[in-house]
Amino acid sequence: MVHLLNYTPHAVNVIGGDNGAPDHLIPSSGIARVSVEERPFPTDILWCGGDFCHDVKTEVMGDVEGLPEAAPDMWYIVSRIVAAALPGRSDLIVPTGFIRDDEGNIIGCTHFVKV
Repeated sequence: MVHLLNYTPHAVNVIGGDNGAPDHLIPSSGIARVSVEERPFPTDILWCGGDFCHDVKTEVMGDVEGLPEAAPDMWYIVSRIVAAALPGRSDLIVPTGFIRDDEGNIIGCTHFVKV
């Protein structure tokens, strides 16, 4: 049996959907974050609109903090950017299949994906 720990800043509400499964709220166990550094884009590119122009930069992902080491029978719910920063980790899953309320706010997800 696999256990899930949530390392996003919010509780994750897994909505059962049509299969009759009950909703399941997974509280946050901590917050995994990845540092991101902005660097100049390799060429001189400006994005211009109207009377202004902006530099285009690139982002480089750095270290991930706040995430435990892999453990047997344990999967960690993380943000997509954390999962992308650790492509060698097979124990990271990302919420998807978002369900939104009438104002567009996410109220839950229907499943998870491995990135």
